[in-house]
Amino acid sequence: MNNTDQKIKLIQASIFSILEDYLPSYDEAGESESIQMTFSTCDNLEELNFQSGDNSFSGACYFHKHWAVTELSAYHDIEELSIDLAEQLADCVLKQA
Repeated sequence: MNNTDQKIKLIQASIFSILEDYLPSYDEAGESESIQMTFSTCDNLEELNFQSGDNSFSGACYFHKHWAVTELSAYHDIEELSIDLAEQLADCVLKQA
């Protein structure tokens, strides 16, 4: 596994942990609200920021140029979602290289 692959795995693990903390629950009717989550990284994949909601000009992600955005609800498989988001960020970085 090369250095970039290791960084992507670390980012994926961090995203999973964040999604786990923010995962909405089901209400009494069995429904789940959703929340927008944005993740960002820098050119070397060594930093990860996240924000919830649509606060793109004032949130933690504003200072990174590589973003991945998703809607999160209790219906989501957060393992699969964290892998997808990490791959989105990696694709952004690798396309510019």
